[in-house]
Amino acid sequence: MGSDPNYGRLRLLGFLVLFFLWTWQRIDPALYYDADPVFPPFLTGGAFFRQFLAYPGGPIAYAAAFLSQLFAWSWLGALVLTAIAGLTCWAADGVIRRMVGDSWRWAGLVPGVLILLAYNRGIVLLPEIIGPLAAVLALAAYLWLSERGAWPRMVGLVVLSPVLYYAAGGPYLLFAGLAGLYELGQGRRLPGLLSLLAMEGVPYFIGCYGFALTASEVFRYGLPLGFGTLDFRSVALQLMYGFWVLVGLGALAPLVRRGKAREPKRRRQLAAIQRLRGLGPAPRLLLGLVGVAALAVLTEDRVEREAARLDDAARHERWDEVLVRARGLPLRGYDRVVSHQINRALYETGRLPYDMLAYPQGPETLMLDMGVNPDPEAESLQMQAREETFLRLGDLDLQLGLVNKAEREAHEALTVHGPHPEVLRRLATVNLVKRQPEAAAAFTAALAQCVRPEGGSAGIASMESAELERVRSVMLVRDAPWAPESVEDRCRALLRRNRRNRMAFEYLMAYYLLTHQPGKVVENLGRLRDFGYPAIPRLYEEAVLVEERQSARVVDLGGRRISAETLDRWVGFGQTVDALLRAGARESAKAAARARYGDSYFYYAAFGETGAAGR
Repeated sequence: MGSDPNYGRLRLLGFLVLFFLWTWQRIDPALYYDADPVFPPFLTGGAFFRQFLAYPGGPIAYAAAFLSQLFAWSWLGALVLTAIAGLTCWAADGVIRRMVGDSWRWAGLVPGVLILLAYNRGIVLLPEIIGPLAAVLALAAYLWLSERGAWPRMVGLVVLSPVLYYAAGGPYLLFAGLAGLYELGQGRRLPGLLSLLAMEGVPYFIGCYGFALTASEVFRYGLPLGFGTLDFRSVALQLMYGFWVLVGLGALAPLVRRGKAREPKRRRQLAAIQRLRGLGPAPRLLLGLVGVAALAVLTEDRVEREAARLDDAARHERWDEVLVRARGLPLRGYDRVVSHQINRALYETGRLPYDMLAYPQGPETLMLDMGVNPDPEAESLQMQAREETFLRLGDLDLQLGLVNKAEREAHEALTVHGPHPEVLRRLATVNLVKRQPEAAAAFTAALAQCVRPEGGSAGIASMESAELERVRSVMLVRDAPWAPESVEDRCRALLRRNRRNRMAFEYLMAYYLLTHQPGKVVENLGRLRDFGYPAIPRLYEEAVLVEERQSARVVDLGGRRISAETLDRWVGFGQTVDALLRAGARESAKAAARARYGDSYFYYAAFGETGAAGR
């Protein structure tokens, strides 16, 4: 059955317009620029380029690393993704037409839709979609050559196979497998068998003898990172490969048709397609675009996207925005990193001793490496959790004064993730703080090679002399012998170094609150004089009242007083929950107190929950 080429072009154009607008306005590629620890850096210069020549798939990984830098501008990142999706759909259209016929050309949009759905649920590294694109483009070229005779067909296979495997790595399997199935479907057994043998032979020969890879490594490069996992993003990418498997099986149809026995079913299929075409081009186009838009809306992870926006605000130190977004974030959007960013925002806005318990969290969220085993021999999941926080581990440490620790974390991140701009900037800053200008200049020079919107030294220059001197005034001059480390150990050491380290004090008090140690909160109230608090912060007041009740003693506040508002809340909390708790109705007591007292230390001390108010 024929197909109107003008309608096909209009359908592709309409899809790409929808793809671009959704990607730009909803996915917002800039949210993920430099946020993900595996987001590829890109440096100018030959040394960086040469490392991509050392393994199959390296050339495409190099190109993808460059294109990834364009994600810094959401519209430009969306344009890159739209171009990749458009080329994929264009090549798919030609491949499907030659392999299974004109009646299935509508399926050429399926790879583009799957790309959209994958990005709809988080970041996808560009090699994961550029590799299949290269394979489909090579396949389209091979099919064109195959139609021109045996010699062009053989030359195409011999030339395209090594070039594609070196450029794309694992996606070469897609090319060779589909080429083989196509040839078998056309009744050409020798070219078909040669193509299928090339699936194994080309990667093995080039990988093992050209790059000294093991047999298990020759197929690994270029395939999706989550291949074999069941998260939505990975499933969408795997379905893209599954789609091409179905196309390949469709190419075998000439071998399995049984003449007239299949004609009635064939006629019914064609009649159904004809009825759909009877709607006319405009209604069909509108129906298709509405279907794609509905899929995009239904599969969008709005909570993950909002958490990404919160993280973006924190990375750019828009602290008020962090707190505004946190108030609207559903509970499943919280993790250790989100809660850590919220605590930092609370400190920077002066609200940590007042509002900390209004947000879901625990002691492990104060410092991201708490509870993660730093031993390189630890189990893989523990190390993975540590690697995923490398880009954030040193930021708080640097501000607190744990400069040597921030430097160590940055060097670990450099080893694991390479010359990531954030890591280079942090190492340059650390060396400025430590008065090591030569080392700082070396990292600044490396940062200047990064392709990014701001200049290489912009982030470093933003730390003014006054801020450098502040960090120097609170930094530990040598590491303390902590074994094991804890938030308390670190903060107490920092306060011994400089008693006016306000961040260390507030994080120490936050740790005591979250670990149910109101007595230690009381012991450290005398430090309030070092920071000029006009009154005792609310959460500290509430901890005093809890400690007085638990220890049956009156706390000496050194001339300070508990505010009348806090005393009224204490009385009101007791009236709300005491009778219920005495009756053993703990859940009823929690429910009764949650709305009014869910952000208080009273509630946390009684029920062990944070972030309960308004949820």
